[in-house]
Order: sequence, then structure tokens, then C-alpha cells
Amino acid sequence: MKKYLAIFLLMLVVPLTISAQQTITVTGTVTDTQDEPMIGVNITVKDVAGLGTITDINGNFSIKMEPYHRLVFSYIGYDDVEVLVKEQHTVNVKTVSYTHLTLPTIA
Repeated sequence: MKKYLAIFLLMLVVPLTISAQQTITVTGTVTDTQDEPMIGVNITVKDVAGLGTITDINGNFSIKMEPYHRLVFSYIGYDDVEVLVKEQHTVNVKTVSYTHLTLPTIA
């Protein structure tokens, strides 16, 4: 009886660990509204601590992550962009600068 119970529990646990280890490599480019590559954009996986990267000198990035999570693109002076990554391997993002911030004028 113990042998069957152990086999049954093993059959339950193995598929869970296999599905939890599935990762995909997502690559892409981050550009601004003039299609210029953006250097040093922070890219993180939402709600996954410690998993992130930055864009290179050509605005390119590559990150390994589990599917069905959101990538968050952030850069000083620009609105954050969130993209849901299902099973695609390429994500190209166009950022938009803050439009609601204005600097006060000093007279």
C-alpha cells in the first residue's frame, strides 16, 4: 500500500515541477517616438523579485522568463510600459515621454 501511495504522490509532483521550470527567452528592441533606440531602459518581470535586465547601446534586450507574465519597461522621464508575454519570443516596445509633467517657471 505504501508503495502505491508513493508512486501516486510522485505522479502528482513530477508534472508540477516540470511545468514550473518552463522558460522562454524573450528578445526585442525599445525605441522612443522618433524610432531612436533607447539605451539603459530597465526591464523587469512584474511580481518576480530580482529578475530583470537593461537595454544595450542599440536598444536591444534579452531576458529568460516564464510565459504569461508581464514585462515592465521603465526609464526616467518616460511612462512605464507593461506588456503581457504569452508565448511570443519577440517584444518590441515604443516608449512615450511624460506628457502630464511640467516644470514650474521661476520669475
